[in-house]
Amino acid sequence: MSGPLGDAPDITTVAFILGIPRLEKGATGAEFNTNVTLMEEGTGRFYGTPDTSNCWTDIEFQVPVSPDDASKYRIGGTVYCISPLAEVHGGSSIGFTELKFSSRLNWNPPE
Repeated sequence: MSGPLGDAPDITTVAFILGIPRLEKGATGAEFNTNVTLMEEGTGRFYGTPDTSNCWTDIEFQVPVSPDDASKYRIGGTVYCISPLAEVHGGSSIGFTELKFSSRLNWNPPE
């Protein structure tokens, strides 16, 4: 999921990548251990968790987009982190305690 961080014209676009190893197709539930990566687009700056022990995700919905395609889903929920995301190859970090999201998910493996 990605989008602008704020409303001003010079605002940076960020993209979050959530790695949720125990998530299965169509599943919902609380406290899925999660690896979080944040990219600050156009800057080469990346932030992330070292593993899945500091963040977790509550999946509120995961529904097929179309009955004709069993691989594409809409997904949404909330990510929680108890420690900041460290900058990869840098000394800064970004912290948040709660991130609500809604996105698309493709269950087909990449080619």
